Amino acid sequence: MTQTNAQTSNFGLLGHPLGHSMSPFIHEALFALSGRPQPYGLHDVAPENLKTEAPHLLASQGFNITIPYKVEIIPFLTELSEKAKLYQSVNTVEIKDDCYIGHNTDVDGFLHGIRSLGVELSQGPVLMLGSGGVANMVSTEVVLAGSPLTIAVRKEDVEQVAALKERLLKIKPEAEITTCLLDQPKGSYRVLINTTPVGMYPNTHACPVTPEIIRQAEAVFDLVYNPFETQLVQTAKSLGIPAKGGLSMLVWQAAVAHEIWFGDQFTDEEIQQVILQAKEYMEAHFQA
Repeated sequence: MTQTNAQTSNFGLLGHPLGHSMSPFIHEALFALSGRPQPYGLHDVAPENLKTEAPHLLASQGFNITIPYKVEIIPFLTELSEKAKLYQSVNTVEIKDDCYIGHNTDVDGFLHGIRSLGVELSQGPVLMLGSGGVANMVSTEVVLAGSPLTIAVRKEDVEQVAALKERLLKIKPEAEITTCLLDQPKGSYRVLINTTPVGMYPNTHACPVTPEIIRQAEAVFDLVYNPFETQLVQTAKSLGIPAKGGLSMLVWQAAVAHEIWFGDQFTDEEIQQVILQAKEYMEAHFQA
């Protein structure tokens, strides 16, 4: 087990590898805002050590989980929240009265990020790019909100997107779901959501779709957070379309973890301050 700043912290992040994690900076900023400054540790645990190291984390006051343990942590927990159970994915653990409760605050972070654009998922057609990983959560939230959903993917992901569509229809049989390739979306959309890693640092000049497709959307939300403004976001803005990257989602999911642990409530202005501070930190440390 490799630990960085973990020995003196009652809160931290479990994952592997954790070399470029923004979590300590974000959580320590939130601790400071709430008047309880303290360190936030990194618990970089190799897969073969998870079973022996997990009990040490369960002795803390609470912790977060990232790749590759959002599913693997579940057998160690006492119960799951509704969203964690729905997605079978946990990124926050609450330790309460000898119970270990798994939560999924990624979904809260995503919904806050979307709303910060002035958009609700229930407002109309959604175009989602990608079908892997977080696309499961995003597409499920769209379907549950009742909006038509188009999922655009690469040729090599056609089977994957078919399986995702099948899963979504089991959740809501009447859902209106269309699948196509990335260069084929037709019509207009209330919001375009990118769940692919295209445009992520260091490949910052890449964009998952053309300007012609971006023009079909009234708003754009890119889950990629490094860089702060991807090529997709920059292109949308150049076309006069409101657009944001994923750093707001990252900060909000952390803020909701603090709400679970302590009952903390943060204003939009306070979260925006942390987002801007995180942007400066990220650009100084993770874009060299």
